Amino acid sequence: MNTIDGITVTRSYPIKLIAGERTDHPHHTGIWLNYESVNGLDFWNNSTAIPVEKRDHYGTIIHQQIVSKKASGNKAILVTKAIWVRPDNKTLLDELTTFNFSADTKANNFIIDRITTLTAKDSTVIFKDVKDGMFAIRVARELELPSKEKTSFVDDKGNVTTVAPSGADATGMYYSSNGAKEILSGVQKESG
Repeated sequence: MNTIDGITVTRSYPIKLIAGERTDHPHHTGIWLNYESVNGLDFWNNSTAIPVEKRDHYGTIIHQQIVSKKASGNKAILVTKAIWVRPDNKTLLDELTTFNFSADTKANNFIIDRITTLTAKDSTVIFKDVKDGMFAIRVARELELPSKEKTSFVDDKGNVTTVAPSGADATGMYYSSNGAKEILSGVQKESG
């Protein structure tokens, strides 16, 4: 995702390789919505990096279609459909998402509102209380909090991901609306 001025604010990997950008957590695709435990299946950590013999523990979200798109002035609307699918190809959830985009170039604001409705197909769907889900943003390297040490993360399935230090080009520091300092980066707050 880019700002109005064309500055990239989300990381490009795994969609595009950028020199110096981290290649950990291949399931972190810029901005996304998914969940770690839906009827016991992990939709959050799923990626092509999961070994074939472990893939029966993961679900997949499959884009189905663009329902509609409309743009007028500094506003646009995009409506999409997707399905949340078990490893046996049975659909657990239908997803209908509306993205409302608006730009205020005078204030240099670009806003994306995401409204998603998940509908269970033909069985009860349980979202277990877990650490990873629902909505996330993985920022570009320059917006990460600087780190000096290599870190390893292990998910609940035993998969280990090692993250290299961020280096001097990472300059992120985040504050709440009341001014409280918060440490946040692409991986510092996310362990899976």
